[in-house]
Amino acid sequence: MPIQAAAIPVKARRSLGLHIAMAYTILASANLLFFLAMIFENQSDILLQLFQYRSESLVQKIATDIQRGSLGEDAASGYEKIQSLLTTHAPREINLVNSEGVPIKSTVKRDSMSIKQFQDSILPRLADFKRADSLFESRYAATLDESNFSLNFILPITLGKGVFYANVVLDIQAMQDRLQHIYIQAGIAVAWVLAFHLALGIYVYRMLLRRVSSLTAASQNLASGDLTTRITWAPRGGDELDQLGMAFNGMAENLSSTIKEVKGLNRAIQAELTIGKTVQELIVGSASDFAAYKPFIHYRPLRQVSGDVYKFYEIGPGMHGMFFGDACGHGVSAALITSLVINFLDRIVATENNPGKIIRLLADQILATLQGSYYTTAVFILFHDESRRMFVCNAGHLPPLVLRKTGKLLQAGPGGPPAGVAGDFQYEILSLESRPGDRIFIYSDGMIEAMNQARDLYGFERFCDTIRANANEDLQTMGKAIIDDIDSFSQHFHDDATLIILEAP
Repeated sequence: MPIQAAAIPVKARRSLGLHIAMAYTILASANLLFFLAMIFENQSDILLQLFQYRSESLVQKIATDIQRGSLGEDAASGYEKIQSLLTTHAPREINLVNSEGVPIKSTVKRDSMSIKQFQDSILPRLADFKRADSLFESRYAATLDESNFSLNFILPITLGKGVFYANVVLDIQAMQDRLQHIYIQAGIAVAWVLAFHLALGIYVYRMLLRRVSSLTAASQNLASGDLTTRITWAPRGGDELDQLGMAFNGMAENLSSTIKEVKGLNRAIQAELTIGKTVQELIVGSASDFAAYKPFIHYRPLRQVSGDVYKFYEIGPGMHGMFFGDACGHGVSAALITSLVINFLDRIVATENNPGKIIRLLADQILATLQGSYYTTAVFILFHDESRRMFVCNAGHLPPLVLRKTGKLLQAGPGGPPAGVAGDFQYEILSLESRPGDRIFIYSDGMIEAMNQARDLYGFERFCDTIRANANEDLQTMGKAIIDDIDSFSQHFHDDATLIILEAP
């Protein structure tokens, strides 16, 4: 029997490498986001505190420098002096305003509309300086814009006899540089994390996934029947995957040797079965003595040798005998039993022509030889030409059927127990008239117990219906129609299947 290759597993919908890559990417992204959040949170707090401190120090220094210096007697000279004092701080905007909030001098050109907007925005901040109880108690008023690290402060100054206010807007460059530095650090951290994870991913792929892929491909090739498949990679220190690869190669080598051995044994068995089949065909003999009965024989062993056996005998002048047996089991063991049965039967028929005595003697010899371990069903039919009758003795076999020329289908009773089960049993003989054109059907249970895909049996009733449906056909056409119907129905045969049809002359 040929060795069948194992079914090849379908390709995985999502590979192990993709699973690992997805999980690795999610974890790496989560780590990176957490890392960046910690950097920005810590650095932002430090930066804001530093901004507040530096802004306070800067505005105090500027206020001290301006108030200590001589600013002159008029607005023009005072404005120029303030500009020169603030040159090193690179102010974004300098405004010299009067007590009404109107800019007298400014580094920003404004039209009437923007002057009004500026005046409306700065007057509320001048209110504290104008209160009599707080006039000049506050040296300055500063506002911090943490979004862009800018400082907006107002400083009261005296020019001659007039009171003016210097409004200065400064961008604290150090804070902006520091923020830029944080961004650069974050970028370097991101690049480092990406490079690290990329290197780790390449390492994992080379150490694990590539070798797992090689194992998968080799396993699929081996499953498809390629027994030469072996794992080939450079060992990496004898880790678990190296051990698995060596174990795979050892398994493949052992499997290859075992299958070669099995194939050799299989060829030897096939040769022996072929010899057994030839011997069994010789034991069965020829049906030439029954040519007058136009025999149709369909003989289908489940395996090369069969547990079904039949033989035709020339008993004497005007007497013809036909034996059919179905040994228990299948294959070689059943075929050996049939060989033993025919051997016993040949010796019995040489001295006996009574079907009942023939079956009883056969049963006794099988029981004495096999001690009840094995048995066979058997039926012997004796055709007596002079009396135009047939005599049937049945030992546990399916009852033969007789189809009369009129279309009536008769069943020749079940008979006694199988041969080899009970000792010294007196088997009954059924006598039937044998009319010209009558057809006799002898069959094994493998025929009617054939199954379709739904595991439904072909069945005795359908077998009889098919016989009746083809009653008007000649014997060979009828036999072929019955076999075709069974084959079209059946997907599975679980036993030897034999059908013999004879037509009375």
